[in-house]
Amino acid sequence: PMHLLPGMPPLPPVRPPPPRQPVQPQQPPRVVAASDWYGMQIRIVYQKHNPDKLPDVPDLMQKYEGCEEEMYERICEKYGVEPVPPPANLAKSSPPPIPEPKASVGFARKAGAPVPPRSVRKEKQAPSTSSLLERFQNLVGDMEDSDGEEDAGRRPREQAHRSRSTRG
Repeated sequence: PMHLLPGMPPLPPVRPPPPRQPVQPQQPPRVVAASDWYGMQIRIVYQKHNPDKLPDVPDLMQKYEGCEEEMYERICEKYGVEPVPPPANLAKSSPPPIPEPKASVGFARKAGAPVPPRSVRKEKQAPSTSSLLERFQNLVGDMEDSDGEEDAGRRPREQAHRSRSTRG
C-alpha cells in the first residue's frame, strides 16, 4: 500500500473497472392492435358497469372496426367513466373497410334522353317592352269597357294609342 503522508491511512488499491457489457439495442415495445386494446378497455367498463354486455364485445369490435376509439369514448361517457389514455405503442386503427360494390344483376339503369344540339332547341325570347305595354293596355281597356265606362273620359293621347292598338 502506498502512504502519501505520515500518519495517514494507506489508500486502497485501485481496482480495474468491471468489464463492460456490450450494449444491447433496446427492443421497441410490441405494437398493440387498437382493436385488442380498446376491446380490453371496453370489457373492463362492462365488467364493472354492465356485465350483461360482455358477450357483445366481439360483435361490437367487428361492427365498429376502425372506429374503436370513438366507440370506447362513447361507452365511457355513457357509464360516466374517465377514458384511459391509449398507450404509445398502440397501432393506429385503420378506417373501416369500404365494402366492395356488389355486381348488380338485372336491368340496366335507364339513361335520360340526350340534350338536343343548340341549333335544334327552340329559343324563347322575352317579349319586347312595347308588346308587353300593348298587352297590358288592351287588358286594362277590356276591363274598363266591360265595366260600362266610355272612352270619352280618357285623354286624347290614350284614345289615340288605344285606337292604334285595336286596329289590327
